[in-house]
Amino acid sequence: DLANSVIVNNKVRNHKNLWTDKEVDNSTLLLSLSSGYQEAMMVAEVAKIASLNNEYCAVLYRAHYQSRIIEEMCVAQSIPYKIIGGVNFYERAEIKDILSYIQLSLNRSDKASFLRCCNVPTRGLGDVFKDSFFEFWRNQNEDLSILAIIDVFIDEKKPSNKVKNSLLDLKEILLNLSNKSENPKDAIKWLIEKINYDAHLKKISELESEYLDRKDNINELINAAGNFLEVHSGSSLKDFIDYISLMYTSKEDSSDIPALSLMTLHSAKGLEFSTVMLIGVEEGIFPSFRSTADLSLLEEERRLLYVGITRACNRLICSFAQQRMIWGSLKHQSQSRFIKDFGNCIKYYDISRSPNHLLSRAIEDIVFNTNDVKSYEIDSYIKRETADSLKTCKYISNQKVYHDKFGPGRIIKTFNNNVCEVLFRSGIKKIKSDFLKE
Repeated sequence: DLANSVIVNNKVRNHKNLWTDKEVDNSTLLLSLSSGYQEAMMVAEVAKIASLNNEYCAVLYRAHYQSRIIEEMCVAQSIPYKIIGGVNFYERAEIKDILSYIQLSLNRSDKASFLRCCNVPTRGLGDVFKDSFFEFWRNQNEDLSILAIIDVFIDEKKPSNKVKNSLLDLKEILLNLSNKSENPKDAIKWLIEKINYDAHLKKISELESEYLDRKDNINELINAAGNFLEVHSGSSLKDFIDYISLMYTSKEDSSDIPALSLMTLHSAKGLEFSTVMLIGVEEGIFPSFRSTADLSLLEEERRLLYVGITRACNRLICSFAQQRMIWGSLKHQSQSRFIKDFGNCIKYYDISRSPNHLLSRAIEDIVFNTNDVKSYEIDSYIKRETADSLKTCKYISNQKVYHDKFGPGRIIKTFNNNVCEVLFRSGIKKIKSDFLKE
């Protein structure tokens, strides 16, 4: 019924009406979450509980870049997962390109990183140069850094002006990255602009869609740095790289627990899963910004939603976040226009105010309890915390405030438990309003 109610809004279609005689209680749910991070937590909680019943679960998303935060949550909570029709976020070529610059700036004897970044984008340091340079590097003092090697190579080998200038340009980039290492997000944004990486992506991409996917992944890397700073205030570029290394070193789980499948909606065609979580049902994500001005593209987005809905055998969970990290900054999101097509075919729960440590209980009650869950039951998770949780924050959104440690800031969001979300120069913090001044 849900799939039919969505697809009937397409003008160009071959009419069909799906039906089933299978009866499943509590089979279609729509969840409102506070952020992309809480959405990832929801995915993890569903996956953990479902695995106890040996259920096969899948996370479906509109674009490849959306897998990043889900992957990181799975690693953090030791949940086995696999990417269908793609590779892990931090193994994607464009991500490894950018990270190779950062890794070389931190470890200046990292030959593998030099080999990857020295001619990306193309700067005349091709295979012939690499062979010559590496042979020279091997014959030098192993304690010399790449910066010193570049100087010695130029002095002794007297390369062409093009090669010389390219090496000096690379040296300057590495030095500047080191100077910007106190802020991972700003350092990455600076690097992308400095090497004109966007032009490089356009040059190597055969299709416009391929370029846009690559660009989305780069933007998500910036978001990853922004999220990292939000959680680990004051962290350096090295801290961020150390954190990312966990994504590289995490091994495929060999246990008998069914792995969580992550894939785009395009990759999901023809597959079925007991439980499907369709995430990011928000304007600008699903449907994508690029499709909203073209009716034919918008109808194709609706067909993808139809595909996603019909991948679920027993349970479908659609979700949207009220705010999400975009280009390294927290942005307020609007639910997808497609949600209005759901009608009465889905149960809606707003659990955005549920504290993260009680999210598991909320998910267990809503998703895995066949009895109807009233909204007041979810609210009570907050009300039961402390008497202080009933207080209303005395500040309002966008109001300027001051904190003795973090300095001036601006209110982003307020909560009923006397807590404000505040944007400071050092990042976003959740602080009780009692510790803020006007």
